[in-house]
Amino acid sequence: MKIQCMTKSSAVVLTLAFTLPSISVAQDSTSNPVAATPSFLPTDAVIRPNTKGLDVESLITTALRKAPPVKSEYETNTDFEEKTRKFGEAIFSRQMVNSTVAVIHPVSSFPPLWRGGNKTTEVTYSAETEVMSVRLKSWSMCGIPLKRTVTPKRSYTATNNFGKKVEVTVADEAETCLELAEGGDVKVDDLTFSFSIPRKEASTVGKSLSLVIIGRLSPPYAKRDASGESPTMTSPVEIHKLTRSLVLKPDDVWVVNTVTGHVLAKEKGFFMNSEASLAGGLKGGACDYPHYSKRELPNFNLVAELEFVINPDGSVQNRSIKKSTGFEHLDNKALKSIGKCRFKPARRDGTPVEGLATVKFNFSQNYASDPYGDFLTPK
Repeated sequence: MKIQCMTKSSAVVLTLAFTLPSISVAQDSTSNPVAATPSFLPTDAVIRPNTKGLDVESLITTALRKAPPVKSEYETNTDFEEKTRKFGEAIFSRQMVNSTVAVIHPVSSFPPLWRGGNKTTEVTYSAETEVMSVRLKSWSMCGIPLKRTVTPKRSYTATNNFGKKVEVTVADEAETCLELAEGGDVKVDDLTFSFSIPRKEASTVGKSLSLVIIGRLSPPYAKRDASGESPTMTSPVEIHKLTRSLVLKPDDVWVVNTVTGHVLAKEKGFFMNSEASLAGGLKGGACDYPHYSKRELPNFNLVAELEFVINPDGSVQNRSIKKSTGFEHLDNKALKSIGKCRFKPARRDGTPVEGLATVKFNFSQNYASDPYGDFLTPK
């Protein structure tokens, strides 16, 4: 379950113990697993080595066997949404359509955003700081390309307006994409992940990186687009292109070491409650995110783990640092932020009760304000 409580991005992940000493909670306290093989939880710091995500090609093929529904002028938006939902359940399953799923793809296997264009992913490493960075880009015409093959078919001779001849190659291009629908918690446009890796491990880790894109399938679930490119003198190739896309609303993007299963970095939504035990999470109020500038952080992500009590009225008390970032001023920012939040408390026999919870604040350069902007001076 995911709750957004701020107006500006911050990375806050509720990893909820939410234990109730000497009392029990009459509700499910397990997290919903992410569909993968084997499945994992959104709060996991380690997944099984070589975990497999969705078979994108197979899902696209299944989805495109039937034409998606088309909205008529006599249908309301609600009626059409319901018809589309039933269509999705018919071609997949109710569980698949309503589940959180994962697409896992090796970083080294992403093709360029377009043929001959910029890279989809870039990996850099600084031996001086021992920090590795992974940059992910998306492109509006495809989202994230997962696979591209170009197959030459034949050739012929063409002549331009000045009578100059050139040999033209005719080729078929097949592209598989992950189209990113709006409505997810993460905007995948130009994400950069930074994490600390010892020099002696950097070369091996750099070859074992995968991106884990977590989200929900979105109507029409899959798309097919045929297009073509005419040959020119500078690029004498006639392309017949078929693009097939799986449509996903992205909620999380992770970088993992595929071999060991360790999650190296996460890009999350604004405020995430990944345990069902809070059953409603934020109640509202002045919940805010920590304000900090890029110059307050080293060149890698930091995590502060907090422990606090949620009162029967939803307010927070007895805040403490369970695991420090190593920087007192950042720990204090995390404590101040969680103190402003109000939650829907757990219940016993229908009555609100006090409970203990833990929360992880992820301090990242992606969420820091510009060092020369409004938040230059730490509060």
